[in-house]
Amino acid sequence: MIELYWGIDWPSPEAPSIGPIGVRGLEIGGGPYARRLNCRQFDAIDWSKETGLSYDIGDARELPYEDESFEYVFVSNLLEHFSQDETILVLAEWTRVLVHGGVLELVVPDALEILRTHFRGVDSWPHCEERLRGTRDYPGNEHHNAFTLAEFPAVVASVPDLLLHRCESCHAGCGVYALLERR
Repeated sequence: MIELYWGIDWPSPEAPSIGPIGVRGLEIGGGPYARRLNCRQFDAIDWSKETGLSYDIGDARELPYEDESFEYVFVSNLLEHFSQDETILVLAEWTRVLVHGGVLELVVPDALEILRTHFRGVDSWPHCEERLRGTRDYPGNEHHNAFTLAEFPAVVASVPDLLLHRCESCHAGCGVYALLERR
C-alpha cells in the first residue's frame, strides 16, 4: 500500500483496482519541499543539505532510470516549468519509468483559478503572479506553461499508455490534481 496525495491508500475503494503497488516510488522535482520521504528523490538541484534526503540529480526530461523502474511516481508543481511543446514528451518520459499498472500522481497550478482569486479580491497580484510565473528564486524556478482544470484531461490523454482515473481541483481551488495509471 502507498499513501497518495489525498491521504488515501492505493489501492482503495475510492481508487480503481489496478493491482498491488509496492514501495518502489519516485518523486520528481520535489526540491526543498519533497513530500514523499519513502520515495527516491530526483531533481535538477541537490537539496540534500536543506532536506536531509538524498537526491539523484539530472534533467526530468531524460530520467536516468531503466524502463519500468518504479511502481509510483509523484510530481507536484513541475510540469509547468516545461514549454507547451515539451509537455507530452515529458509526461511520456515520466510514464516510461512506471511499471504497467503503476501510478502517476500529478499536481499543477490552475492558471484560471489563480487569476479568478485575484479578480475576486481574494489574493494579491504579486502572489498570483508568483504562482503563475514561478518565484525565480533559484535557477530554473520559472514557469513556461499554464494549465486549467478543464483542459488538463485532454493534455494527459495525448500521452500514449497513460490512463486518467481522477482529475479534480486541489490547493483551495488553485491547483489541478490528476491520478493516472500506466496501461
